[in-house]
Amino acid sequence: MSRFFGIYSSNALSPERNSLLERMRSMWSAHHASVKNTFEDENLCLYQVDFNEYGQPAWTDGVLHVGSLVGHPLITENRQNDLETLLTSRRTAYAGFRHAEGAFCCVHYQKHNRTLSLITDALGLRPFYYAQFDDAIVFSTTLSVFAQLGINLTVNKDAVIEYATLGYYLLDHTPYMEVKCARPGTALSVSTSSQIQLVKYFDWMNLIGEPVDTEHAVDSINSDFRQACEKYAGSDSHVLTTLSGGLDSRLITCELVRQQKEVSAVNFSQADTQDLIYAREFAASQPVHFSEVTVDDTQASSVEIRLGKYWREQMHPQFDKVSRPQLAWSGNGGSVGVGFVYCGDDVYKAACTQDKNRLAEAFIAQQYAQVPRSLMKNASYYQARLKQNIVRSLAEFDGIPLQQAYYLFLLHNDQHHHLAIPYEKVDEYQMEFCVPFYSWKVLRHTLNVPMDELRRHKFYLSWLDKHYPEALATPWQAYPGHIPCSLASTGTNQWSLVKRRRWKSKASLTACYKSLSYGKSAGIRRAMFFVVCALHCLRIKNASSHIAFVNKITKWNTKMAS
Repeated sequence: MSRFFGIYSSNALSPERNSLLERMRSMWSAHHASVKNTFEDENLCLYQVDFNEYGQPAWTDGVLHVGSLVGHPLITENRQNDLETLLTSRRTAYAGFRHAEGAFCCVHYQKHNRTLSLITDALGLRPFYYAQFDDAIVFSTTLSVFAQLGINLTVNKDAVIEYATLGYYLLDHTPYMEVKCARPGTALSVSTSSQIQLVKYFDWMNLIGEPVDTEHAVDSINSDFRQACEKYAGSDSHVLTTLSGGLDSRLITCELVRQQKEVSAVNFSQADTQDLIYAREFAASQPVHFSEVTVDDTQASSVEIRLGKYWREQMHPQFDKVSRPQLAWSGNGGSVGVGFVYCGDDVYKAACTQDKNRLAEAFIAQQYAQVPRSLMKNASYYQARLKQNIVRSLAEFDGIPLQQAYYLFLLHNDQHHHLAIPYEKVDEYQMEFCVPFYSWKVLRHTLNVPMDELRRHKFYLSWLDKHYPEALATPWQAYPGHIPCSLASTGTNQWSLVKRRRWKSKASLTACYKSLSYGKSAGIRRAMFFVVCALHCLRIKNASSHIAFVNKITKWNTKMAS
């Protein structure tokens, strides 16, 4: 996985920026990446590191321009060729970018007119973050860079509440008022003669057309899914994938086997759970090399980070046999994009009323996105702000039925940030991921299926039943409230474990300490939270949800206005 960051000034970088530049150079020099590149002139300082997971470079520095990539555009199977295509198409109003179906971020600098462009993919899975300071713009593909640079930052209280209740940010929010996150399908450009311009080069609303029947959509999505997988796989003969007890990673494994790839699959689950039992049974039915890693808490770390530490750091026996051992396949995106989770009956009924306020209320109730009044000062105000920002997010898709707008809301917010946490930890696990479910060419076929047909995995199961029956030959873990598995089931499902999950005493005490250090400025009722933590540690009460909320609120260690 690669990353880039830098600073641009329309009036040439002044000596006042020297301390900032020195920090950037120091950060870049400290990286132990296999590939490192830099470019500097009077207006731009750009730094790139690449751990060479794709085995294909993504940097060019020629007479006309400088460019780099994070991720893979997936125009073709070759990442470097794609970069050259994108840089050429930049001169034609981003036309080439509309063909890119992968998860990527691109930086392009035209030397003759000193124009900088930053472009993220159709879902903004690999976004760029940016902050403007006078005539300079600081940019990065990871959010953590801004704090590491020592820039004065103030908290975005709306964003912090969104993160604490929903687990992600809405709109272009980040935890800092000064820093913005690129929206899906967005390009930023700035030059010596113009200020920052934001262009939406990819609009999901343009994909909405006449309703299509399920059978036609099933055939179409199957064709585009296979093509996306073929481009990601390229000439690889042996691939690595995660494999859970659910359908997403299972479908990917089925397709890789059909492409006659040798497959190494890794499962990270708790003992005696459906996630492990069902993955094991499916693996036994397929020609795959299956590895099990038992963990105590599946929520304590992302699968991506676990895979990097288990697979790469410990040098798994299959590591040297995989064609590109730092490139893994992931089922991320399938459950929301094709299974339409987070659309329970109450939410769907509210969407059918075409009332955004009613839908926002139903969504908040479904997600248990409540600001705890017992712990938070001005909780009612923050709760109202959360609802307002959900309504604002839904309003981005005015002009189409609210059922479809809600689906796009999930893609542009929940899924847009879904990989943000593992991508921030790139230096730790140094791996990249193939995510075919996130291809816009795949997801376009779900947009025109009746939303009630898409819900509860109904459409998804129709797809598998017709084109991948082997995926349904052994039991799978079904979401609560969705169409249940038709085969005999055993073991504990992951959602039961989440409900029973308790924060450990040490972690609870750490959260308590943070609240004492930063809680007052964050608006936390510290005395009440201290009592809550004590009751939790004494096992008198399970206060895990409250502790998790406060832990997220104080994560940024910045002042929160009351």
